[in-house]
Amino acid sequence: MNYIGITGHRGSGKTSVAYLLGNMLELIKYDYSKSDLKSYYEEWCETIKNDQNVIYDCCLNNVYFDEFGDMPKAFVASLLSVDMNILNNDTLKDKMFVNMKDFKLYAKDPSFKIISSEDILAGAKRWKDCYISLREFAKVFSIDIMQKFFGADVWLKSRIVNDEKWNNAAQFEGWKIFSDVKTKEEIKYIKDNSGIIIRTSRPSHKKDHAGITTTENSDADFIINTEGNLIDLFEKIYE
Repeated sequence: MNYIGITGHRGSGKTSVAYLLGNMLELIKYDYSKSDLKSYYEEWCETIKNDQNVIYDCCLNNVYFDEFGDMPKAFVASLLSVDMNILNNDTLKDKMFVNMKDFKLYAKDPSFKIISSEDILAGAKRWKDCYISLREFAKVFSIDIMQKFFGADVWLKSRIVNDEKWNNAAQFEGWKIFSDVKTKEEIKYIKDNSGIIIRTSRPSHKKDHAGITTTENSDADFIINTEGNLIDLFEKIYE
């Protein structure tokens, strides 16, 4: 199996690059010419524009898409008894709040007494009827607590053990693309398996993940500037 990791700041287009690259690799496997690839690519980009779900529903024969973040998301979804798709929605994560009294989700209300992950980690008080954003809640439980007590690679280990696809990795001749590489441990795992790291860069929309170790340009084998529209990415991804 050929490993590819996509890294970059929040909003830099990691998911789009991962799935567009995956589709390109799929077609190259079937000997599509560059002009055929560009034609297909333009059609696929138009589909993405009209229906974002096409990215997540994508099913290819020679490419697996994966995310290291699936395991911590599943952990938090279990704590809250909610669908994991809620944790995949960036907008909802900022608009939904968890009541620390009952661990239930609520839409933001001006009357909420809002606390932060730092408040929870201070630990000296029981936070009854206090609210924390879903994004902050996910961070404090999956990152600050789990990684503090079980090690920075706790989710990496969990991902490998629990993903049945890994059992067939040696026999699979295609590509596995991780679209959410954030930590040094994840980069090391990919590179230890002879994989490559692609860093996406979109300077006009730079919002690094708070509390998460993001990678540096020196870790990347390739850097793709994602400024512009999806069609502009064709030549960059092809090269």
